[in-house]
Amino acid sequence: LLTSTHHSRWWVELFTDGTRIYYSDPIGDRWVIKQVSVAGGEPTTVPMPFRSGELLDIAPERGQLLVSDNSGGVGQAGPLWVLPILGGSPRRVGDAVAFAAKWFPGRQRILYARGSDIFTTRNDGTETRKLLTLPAGVVPFMVWSPDGGRVRVHLRDYDHGTATCWEFTPDGANPHPLHLGPSANRAESC
Repeated sequence: LLTSTHHSRWWVELFTDGTRIYYSDPIGDRWVIKQVSVAGGEPTTVPMPFRSGELLDIAPERGQLLVSDNSGGVGQAGPLWVLPILGGSPRRVGDAVAFAAKWFPGRQRILYARGSDIFTTRNDGTETRKLLTLPAGVVPFMVWSPDGGRVRVHLRDYDHGTATCWEFTPDGANPHPLHLGPSANRAESC
């Protein structure tokens, strides 16, 4: 056992830079970002310039975290921020607002989802453009294929209680649903 969280019903992603593990942890009515050594020990809280935030990705080679400010409410899209791990000032990613986001392989751009719209932007928030719009719903999770040639997203339609997994190329081409069998309503299926 490395550490424990306050999670009882939430799915959470773990990220590592090789020496530390980072994760989001609910504390009361807000979320904080915690870090713990890969060898275990007491977790510490990563400082943020906002009350509540969710960790979305890590750039191990640059020591930066990609975080959504969810001070407006958990489960809502929030402004994207880059938080340096080892000093430096946190910075907003332009006017990007997202529920899910990942750095592109190579880390020069960010892929993010707001509702069912998928966008790309430079790390500083410039040159933002919409790649595609999926059917109605919200994208709470996204993941790159190991070769960086495809993106998979989990699309939840809360109005109808359904979930599907979609796949597309990094430029937004060839979006299509994946048929993953009976577990297709679970986030893990993507």
